[in-house]
Amino acid sequence: MFPKTCDLILKKMRNKTVKQAYKTVRLAVQILNRIHCLSTNFNATELRLNNTRSISKLKSKVEIDYSLSARINTIARYIITSLFYFKLDSLPKRYNRKYIVTGYILCLITHSNLAFKALLSKLANNSTGFLINNWPIPRTFNNTSFISKDRNFQKQVDLDTFRKFTISLKEGDNKPYNISRLPFLIKNLIATQGLDTLFSRADHDK
Repeated sequence: MFPKTCDLILKKMRNKTVKQAYKTVRLAVQILNRIHCLSTNFNATELRLNNTRSISKLKSKVEIDYSLSARINTIARYIITSLFYFKLDSLPKRYNRKYIVTGYILCLITHSNLAFKALLSKLANNSTGFLINNWPIPRTFNNTSFISKDRNFQKQVDLDTFRKFTISLKEGDNKPYNISRLPFLIKNLIATQGLDTLFSRADHDK
């Protein structure tokens, strides 16, 4: 699949520079790496998808295929981790060539959502915690320091770094997964939030 995708991209972009084509191919690789394929094995001939009578058999086979469990759990961790993101609290300061960063880990699900309490309860029960550059942040999810005044999820983060940093979520003995849009480049975070615009947002009229 991937070689065909590359050939198609290069064919469509013959009138552009090699550098632009390379960037597009690299983007295609990143997209493909985020796809998780759940395939069940068939001992005999695979059932035809256009045969509506085979739907119930396909459903039953998938439900009893325990080889998919590990991959499904991995996908679930990816999804849960993607609910969290990082936001700078202010423009980072420079000291000894390092950035002094203050910000917050936030969650896309708010306290008004029925899933909010269930999510925090699951993470607390599974001994889940955040890591900054692979170093754990003290406290678990059942601690009040993770809740803001408006009752939404909010965890303050203070760190210093030269150029970039990572924040990941680790559940028990499983490997950690990076939260949304990581690793973070400090300059990109500043530009995205418009913190480098002194008087107004860059897209405002004069």
